[in-house]
Amino acid sequence: MYSSLKLSLSIFGLLAPILGHSKPVPQRVIGVSGSPELICSLTAADRTTWDNSGASVFLDNFVREQGVRNWANNLDQRTTAGGTIADSNLDCTDLRTGNCRSPNVLCTQFTPPQVSFIRNAMFTCHSLLRAYQEELQDAIINEILMAGGLVSDFGQPAEQGYSIFGVLAGAFTIAAAAGAANPLIGGPLTAVAGIFGILGSFPDPTDADNLRNDIDARLAQAFTASRNQVSTLAQTIFGGVDDTSLLARISPPATNSETTDVGRFFSGGRFLIPATVNLDMEVRAVADRGIRLVRQALVIRALKTQGYFVWIDTGATTFEACTPTGSRFMNGKCYKIARFASSLQSRIEDIPADTVLKFGNEQYNIVIEDFYNNAEACQNANPNSDGQAQFEGLPLDGTLPQCFFNMRPHIGNMTNVSTAFAVAKGLKKHHESRRVRVSLDLVDTAPYSPTTTKYGDVVYQKSLRYLQKANESNSDFESLLVQLGAECGVEYRVRKQTDILQDPHLREILQDIVARRVEIAPLLEPRYKTLGIRYACPTPDCGLADKHGIRNEYFGNQIKFQCPVHGSYQIDLENGDLKFLEFNTPLRGLIRCRLFAQDPVSSWVQIKGSDYAGFYAEQMVLRPLQGSCTPITVYTPLIMDWSGAKISKSLYVRPDAYEYLRLSNLSYLLNFREFCAAGFKIGTLYKLVEGWINEPKRLFRHYTIYQIHQELLQILNSERESLKEAEKSK
Repeated sequence: MYSSLKLSLSIFGLLAPILGHSKPVPQRVIGVSGSPELICSLTAADRTTWDNSGASVFLDNFVREQGVRNWANNLDQRTTAGGTIADSNLDCTDLRTGNCRSPNVLCTQFTPPQVSFIRNAMFTCHSLLRAYQEELQDAIINEILMAGGLVSDFGQPAEQGYSIFGVLAGAFTIAAAAGAANPLIGGPLTAVAGIFGILGSFPDPTDADNLRNDIDARLAQAFTASRNQVSTLAQTIFGGVDDTSLLARISPPATNSETTDVGRFFSGGRFLIPATVNLDMEVRAVADRGIRLVRQALVIRALKTQGYFVWIDTGATTFEACTPTGSRFMNGKCYKIARFASSLQSRIEDIPADTVLKFGNEQYNIVIEDFYNNAEACQNANPNSDGQAQFEGLPLDGTLPQCFFNMRPHIGNMTNVSTAFAVAKGLKKHHESRRVRVSLDLVDTAPYSPTTTKYGDVVYQKSLRYLQKANESNSDFESLLVQLGAECGVEYRVRKQTDILQDPHLREILQDIVARRVEIAPLLEPRYKTLGIRYACPTPDCGLADKHGIRNEYFGNQIKFQCPVHGSYQIDLENGDLKFLEFNTPLRGLIRCRLFAQDPVSSWVQIKGSDYAGFYAEQMVLRPLQGSCTPITVYTPLIMDWSGAKISKSLYVRPDAYEYLRLSNLSYLLNFREFCAAGFKIGTLYKLVEGWINEPKRLFRHYTIYQIHQELLQILNSERESLKEAEKSK
């Protein structure tokens, strides 16, 4: 028998090939007047020359009219020797052996003269990409990273909980953006930086078996992929492929209303730079910055793997009291790096001095004050969601990215999880021949509040999953599950929405719900009378989804979705890929109930908070399920404040919420870390919850937070007395 638990997390013209001898291109460019001499008098290294000379208009028109395939070669054919050459040996698509030379004749000898500026921009772009590819060689990168030494100094980062592509993509995007502060080189670096952001969506590479070589292997594959992406970018820019959508994904905004992807990529003259700029040195500086950030990120992930987190010790109120090596007394608070100890006597343990002292070593160069400030800033910047590692919009001076430390479960979540394990233990006891497992289903498709916006009367949002803000494992939940599993001897697993969407019965269930939408939608969404089916806009860097499914259209098993920016797109429920779908809370609950009921192997028991009981269950689940088998549901007691309202995460994350609990030294009941630091073990809470299961009249009621406090103190005091008696008997 299986026990299922649901918790919600709050926690980026026609092709006209040129054959044989080509006709020369007319000198006059629409919108640009002046003799070739006047046009050529413009400064070649001035970005404004791109528009003022007419180079932007000419290139955009040429690519649109002649086609993107081989446009660079076609341009060379039609503008060299009056268009009399049959073939061009210009090759900018190959970064290793390609011939993408700079112009070797005067500007006035080009027909039209604007081509001189275009050829200069092409040469700069090709040289920049070639320099990137050379800097991304595995041998150089791995030698600089010294990954083996990192493992020796700080331990092995876990295989789960972070994406090596995400780390590398974010670090090099930051590094390139930092270099973009230089006005001479900023344009080219910004244009190319977007290629690294695409890496973040790549599937993680396969790990090596040898732990010491694990980081080396993953980085080698990641850097190989990055070099391949740079090569692909060159192919896409210079006409080696027909599909230029990659440029649309990474190009900064156009400045002159260019209509082609190639034209927009070169827009604004961003590749017109002085000949004195050493591109190799500039790219090497970007690589050095990026590698340092990668190394720092891996250090922090190694520490997270061992359970370390930033701890603000409220008991140390003076500089003298803030004693551990590596701690800092700043802004009247004591910051340290610590982790939970396994024994009752030691609440938390500080990071060893010799480990934290390595932060300042040259190969890591982690400024610990900046590290602490970043960690705290993450919590302040993400008051309504789980803070995730951010690589964009941060100071570009080599300091650590924010948000390495995740959401802290409050007492309500902790009692829900504990109740699931207690029920599972009871089932295991009474059904010894059956396998019992707790399944923690995390909702990583929850909306990210800052992205919610209105277009007309329709609310649109982006999900945590689309924004990749729910990719890192939640260390507090993981610690909670590990301890509860050990306490009661029950196995567990964690599932995300993608896992649930792969259920073989989902397709049939969705088709039935859509067919019955006139009946079901008003029950689940009385206000809008719509099904809350969402599908993020697939246009790169968009991801908007109609929150309530108001503009969705249904044609049999086809659902057409509407993006307010990019128009319509659709999915076929019979043959389409369902993993991209998202559902609002009522519909998600209904779907899961039906999936559980149709499971041919397992019997499911759902554990939910009592805020999902009563009329909510009647309206949102039982009525739509009429005639269907429903899984058993156990509702856990609500944990309420003095007013009778439930302890709410959305309230306690506000700075002034539950201040009276903090003044009463009861804030330990609001989050997992304070709970453990106050001297309680998860086993203490589990004993409380297990009492509810053993005495059901205590389960089917609610509790104030003060009652929970008193009962926990009684259990804790009893544990301490037992410990003293055990010590005396030795």
